[in-house]
Amino acid sequence: MGDAQIDVDFGNGDVDGSITNLFGVDLGENIDEYSGSIDISGGSIGGADHNDISADYVGTISCNDDTIVLSGQMFGTLLGNNSVKAIDMADFGTGTFNGSGASTLVGIVVEAD
Repeated sequence: MGDAQIDVDFGNGDVDGSITNLFGVDLGENIDEYSGSIDISGGSIGGADHNDISADYVGTISCNDDTIVLSGQMFGTLLGNNSVKAIDMADFGTGTFNGSGASTLVGIVVEAD
């Protein structure tokens, strides 16, 4: 969980942003804050459906002695009728946890400002 800032440029069809202030459950099942961020770039809107959205992500986050490296491409939908009210994107991918391969989930649900 964290704070997502997603910028969608409808004129150019670009999507970028970041996810910061991350927190989650550590291996000891404690809720902890994670340092680092996930950068979002290279995104686009449109495609097979005019409400489609996609974006690349990459980031390294750390908590206690654990380090998680994430990268991939999220796909999703612009939600709203006549104007965008929210963005919903996700990716089930792979990353590393303390240097070993790991399954990951990066998801974003953002309400329009």
